[in-house]
Amino acid sequence: MSRSRNRRPFFAPNRLPRPSSRPDPHPSGFRWLERVELFCACWWVSIGLWLIFAPWTQRIWDQNPLFLHYSSLGHIAVNGAVRGLIQDWEF
Repeated sequence: MSRSRNRRPFFAPNRLPRPSSRPDPHPSGFRWLERVELFCACWWVSIGLWLIFAPWTQRIWDQNPLFLHYSSLGHIAVNGAVRGLIQDWEF
């Protein structure tokens, strides 16, 4: 009988896995979703920056082949109010 008292139990406290102090905030199944959201955010920021700066650049706006081909559209496009409307369209 004395032998059974001296034996350590199979699941001793030092052998049990320790629970993590914090749960994993990013389960492995949803990490791809965060990457998709980050890609979409970067995409929309780049589109927004393009819409802010494109009406004011000479190469994209003033020398646009579409505006050069259709002169009536070109006369409207060079107006500062039209450029402002295009820029405000982003917001």
